[in-house]
Amino acid sequence: MGIAYDYDGTVTDALLGTGAGSSSQCFFNAAFGGIDNSSSSATLQHALVVLNGQCALQSSQLAEVEYRLVRVLGSVLGVGWSQVNPNVISGTPKPTSDDLAGFPVMHYLDPQN
Repeated sequence: MGIAYDYDGTVTDALLGTGAGSSSQCFFNAAFGGIDNSSSSATLQHALVVLNGQCALQSSQLAEVEYRLVRVLGSVLGVGWSQVNPNVISGTPKPTSDDLAGFPVMHYLDPQN
C-alpha cells in the first residue's frame, strides 16, 4: 500500500480536480484513496491513500484527519460499513450515552454536521 502525504494539495487537485486540495474541502478530501490493483483471486495487490496536507496545518485539525484516514484504511482493508447505532445520526430514537460510546468509526453515512 502506498501512502502519499500531499503537502500543499496539488496531488489532491491532480487526482480529484482543481480546488479539491484546498482547506475548504477537508470534510471530503482530508484522506482518500482505495485499491488500485487486485489479483485474479481477489486479493489486494496495491492501494493508494493520499493525505491532504492542507487539512493538517494546525494541531486542532489532526483528530479530523486521523478519523478520515482510519475510515479510508478500513475501507481499503475490506472493513465494511457498520449499521450499529444509526440513531446517533438520525436522532430517532434519541441516542443514549451508550449509543454514542458504541458508535463505530466505519458508519455508513457521514453527515456534515
